[in-house]
Amino acid sequence: MKRVSTATSLSLTGVDPKTSLSSSASRSTRRILSSKTAPSDAFVKIRYRDTWFWIDDRDLKSKRTFSFMMMLFTLADTGEKETLPLITIPAQ
Repeated sequence: MKRVSTATSLSLTGVDPKTSLSSSASRSTRRILSSKTAPSDAFVKIRYRDTWFWIDDRDLKSKRTFSFMMMLFTLADTGEKETLPLITIPAQ
């Protein structure tokens, strides 16, 4: 698989992954990549305003964090309240 050469990354810890000198900051970095072209090796991807954002399929830390967040959203989703059917019984 060919890696997109024009991709940029965003650190979710606020530390630029390219210039980070702190080993503790680089260990906790989760990366979201972006590019104008669609990725070929994405775990999850979305196109927003003519830019593709994705998590690389080989980035286990970011994949684990994303999956955990999706599980939390699923558990927190209560759904719509279901209305019970109204049954009318005729009285004589």
